[in-house]
Order: sequence, then C-alpha cells, then structure tokens
Amino acid sequence: MGIKIYFAGPLFTTYERDWITQTAKALRGAGIDPFIPIENEFHPEDYPELSRQKLCFDKDFSGIHSANVLFVNLNGYEVDDGTSTEIGVFYALAKSDPARKGIIAYHDDWRAQSGGDGKGLNLFVRGCIEDIGFITSNLDEAIAQISQWQDELAADGLLVEDK
Repeated sequence: MGIKIYFAGPLFTTYERDWITQTAKALRGAGIDPFIPIENEFHPEDYPELSRQKLCFDKDFSGIHSANVLFVNLNGYEVDDGTSTEIGVFYALAKSDPARKGIIAYHDDWRAQSGGDGKGLNLFVRGCIEDIGFITSNLDEAIAQISQWQDELAADGLLVEDK
C-alpha cells in the first residue's frame, strides 16, 4: 500500500486541467498515485435523490479524509475558494492524526518569489500550509518530500487504509 495524496487546486480552465494532467504524470512517474477530483467522475443521474453539490462534496471529502498528504496548486490570482476549504479540512484532520503527514503547496508565480509576507497568498491559508508543510516552486522537491513521508509512514505503520 502506498502513500495517499489528495491533489487540490483549481480545475476550471484548460490551463489548470493541463497543469494537473502534466503534474499528475510526473507524480505517477515517481511512483506516487494522487487522487485527482476531475479524474474520479461521478454520475449524478445514478443518484437522482442527491444534488450535484452533495455528490461532489461526498466524493472530494472522502478523498481528503483518506489522504496522508495534501498536494496543492496555489497558482492563480488568489487561492481558489474550494482549494482553501480543502486546505482547512486537511489541516484540521492532520492536527489530530499522525497519519496525515502534511501539506505541500506548489506556487511558481514569480510575483510571489520576491519575499515579503506571503505576497499573493492569504496569510491564514499560508499559516495552515506552513504549520504542517511548505510551499515550493520545485516539483522535484515536492516529490522528494512525499517519498520521505511515505518512508516515515511505512516505518511507523501509519499508511492510511482505504475507507
């Protein structure tokens, strides 16, 4: 059983979906298989008693709840509101469960690279991330950290079981 990653981030534009596809390919090439909401389709017609919102929430919450690590795309004008919620939910789970190793946030917007108090990033969101993880603009660094966390979880017998 491998480490479980929930891949959070905006997925509404062609650019965002292409970035997710390319990044997922790199993660999978490193032996990491992330849960990606847009890859896990659901069929609302199979559940006429439930709203599309409820189906989406249930599917995504289940993915977050079963994850050891949250991998986040922070690129964009500001952090996507759904992504912010996913960060908060995972952060709360991680504070009481040692099987939730942390949050790795990818942010390569050069405007944020010049220092300061989180240029372009909400300070509360940044605080959640940096309390249990880090922000990087280097995918190889993210992959190395995920691999290290997987080794730690395996050594401690804490890899999250399917739920």
